[in-house]
Amino acid sequence: MNNIIIASYGELQFRQRLHQPPPLPIEAVRRHYLQVDNLNLIVLLSHQMREQRDVIWH
Repeated sequence: MNNIIIASYGELQFRQRLHQPPPLPIEAVRRHYLQVDNLNLIVLLSHQMREQRDVIWH
């Protein structure tokens, strides 16, 4: 389940960088994102920072 949340949110961020429409309405993704508990949120945010670093440096 955690991987699905991380992948879906990461995909949203990736599509926004490419100026493509997100696969789901942003509000639906945001509501889904806010249901993540604290531990999963930390995992999600660290994944996002890693992803952004990779985009910047590679």
